[in-house]
Amino acid sequence: MKPILRPLSTLLMGGTYLVSIFFPFPYVSALISLFALIALVSFFPYLKRVPKVLILALAVGALAMDISKDGLYAFFIGLQTNANVLAIFIFVPLLAIPIRQGNYLAYIEVIFSYYIKKTDQLYLFSTLTAGSIGGVMNIGSIPILYQLTDTPSFEPYTILRIKAMIRGFVLAFLWSPYFISVGLVLAYFDVTWLQLFPVGIVLTFLIMACGYLLERKSSEPIPRDKPLPDPLELHRAKQKVAELTGVVGLITAIIMISEKMTGLSVLTVIPLVAIIMSFVWSLFSRRGSSSPTITRLSSTRAFQAWATNCRCSSSQGHLALPSLITEPTSGLWHCSTP
Repeated sequence: MKPILRPLSTLLMGGTYLVSIFFPFPYVSALISLFALIALVSFFPYLKRVPKVLILALAVGALAMDISKDGLYAFFIGLQTNANVLAIFIFVPLLAIPIRQGNYLAYIEVIFSYYIKKTDQLYLFSTLTAGSIGGVMNIGSIPILYQLTDTPSFEPYTILRIKAMIRGFVLAFLWSPYFISVGLVLAYFDVTWLQLFPVGIVLTFLIMACGYLLERKSSEPIPRDKPLPDPLELHRAKQKVAELTGVVGLITAIIMISEKMTGLSVLTVIPLVAIIMSFVWSLFSRRGSSSPTITRLSSTRAFQAWATNCRCSSSQGHLALPSLITEPTSGLWHCSTP
């Protein structure tokens, strides 16, 4: 099956769902279900054994309950039930485009190279960065941070880096509205994100603090392999990281305010805001903006690694749009996609 069918059917499924929210038309549920069925069938050959077995078992079990005409129709229409959930996976990765254009990743590496002098600091910075960036970019943050910290100085501490990144990333499930775990709670229960956020963020910092205190007991100095960034470059890096934090905070605030004002589900608001803000943010992110000389190459490798991971996820049944933007050459995980 042609590779274009997989991303196209997934885009049409998510796009049709979002359009139908504002412009409902006849047979919209059937159309979304059709695109979902095409996406499922086109992705199925590239799934691993366990997902294949689960899908087949669930499909056969559902069909066995009622094989009448009405039962088959109900099974078909049921394919569009979680279209709002899938819309988050489809459109939120668009936010990675302005992040790449603005060279934010390169400046994050400048911060790393200046402030990290001990292994406990490497653990803390990796955990915090994976938790914050991962809250927006999802699983793509792991290969990015791995490449950013894959320098000769940090290379002997690979296990520590991976441990810190994974711990920081999974904690985003406790508070990030861009994660489906939080999104499902907001969609199906009478609770708002502002009610969940304080509890989730407090638990996140408590767990991070416990991990940091444990790693601090065995902390050791990290030998430097290159000179420190100059003050001007460091100042610029701080500005860019603060800018990134502010924009992500602004996007989150827009999502919460839009949910209150429009009455739409947060699962609908998030992909809509992601589409609009990725476009607006990209207009203000200069494509040819300068980046730190010492980090330009590694930031490019990091984004390519993230794109590679997105294509790996695509081969396993998920779609991440930025994987269509750049041709990946290297990554933390490798896979072969037709």
